Amino acid sequence: MKQRRLAVIAAVAAGVTLACGALLDLPNPALDPNIGDAAAVTDASQADAAAATDSAVAQDASADAAPAIVAIVPDTKAWGIALDATHVFWSEPFSPRIGRADKTGANVTTLASGTATFGTQDLATDGADIFWCSVDSVYRCSLAGCSNAPTKIGTLPNSGVYVALDATNVFVTTAASNSLWSVPKVGGDPVLVATFAAKPIAPLVVGADLVVSFEDGSIVKLPKSGGAVTELVKAGGKPAYGMTPVGGRVYFTEFGNPANVAFTDLSAGGSNPVALNQAVPFGITSDGADLFWVTQGSLNVDGTVERCSLAQCTPTLIAPLRDAPKRIVTDAVAAYWTEAGNIGKGGVYKIAK
Repeated sequence: MKQRRLAVIAAVAAGVTLACGALLDLPNPALDPNIGDAAAVTDASQADAAAATDSAVAQDASADAAPAIVAIVPDTKAWGIALDATHVFWSEPFSPRIGRADKTGANVTTLASGTATFGTQDLATDGADIFWCSVDSVYRCSLAGCSNAPTKIGTLPNSGVYVALDATNVFVTTAASNSLWSVPKVGGDPVLVATFAAKPIAPLVVGADLVVSFEDGSIVKLPKSGGAVTELVKAGGKPAYGMTPVGGRVYFTEFGNPANVAFTDLSAGGSNPVALNQAVPFGITSDGADLFWVTQGSLNVDGTVERCSLAQCTPTLIAPLRDAPKRIVTDAVAAYWTEAGNIGKGGVYKIAK
């Protein structure tokens, strides 16, 4: 572990080109002018890189007494993540495959691979099956396995990426047609829930409603069956690529650098920051007491895993020097996250809470 830290620090200090690849509707910090200096280190930013390296060393030293980071599945360019009682599941858009392993890292296996898993960035489970989108198709596979033959439950008019579940349907946004669809979990024709003026990012099921984030920075809610759309967060801010419900609020990450972790009230709306000046925050979750989120960092090798209390959010660094972390989930004892591996090999990791 120490050798990897030194190698990362040496690479940053030497000005190694660190860039993030794009896939489907994936936001690319290295190419997006709205998120500051997320591109490769240039001659003009050597001082910033040196300062970031010093900060990373300090963070690393301060984490020596923290719980150990456990590599469940190393050397895996992982994106989506989900849990059941004993397993962790992840997607690999580039490989491509959907994997499963014991939470200890034992018994690594492939649930599905090939065309049916290409480009999959998001996973959702209902405790019996796991669901995902690959290009324009929505798939289902039993958590126990499907012999690498997942069931196609629906075909969308355009490519979808992010998925959400209720008891009977899978909800998927399609940015190309600015639309939101529901697909029966048992299979069937997609049903159009809504069309929008802006490009939707991610859907989130909250009770009888859906909450949807958009590329223009807005967030809305609407009934799961369609109907009146209520604006919660106005357009013009940074888009939310991560959302999680807690009580009468939805907490979300703003995609940018610097950017905030914030919440919107499901009745009153608004954007209320709780953690400021985060470097490209992305995935977020809550265990009901704390928030957990990942940041991708400004150099693509200085990502972090953070947590704070819902009662009073003072961010605490729990895992420094992460390589492009994407999504995060928790159970009663640990936080689990994926890393896409922009310059390293990525993986699926956990740390005790």
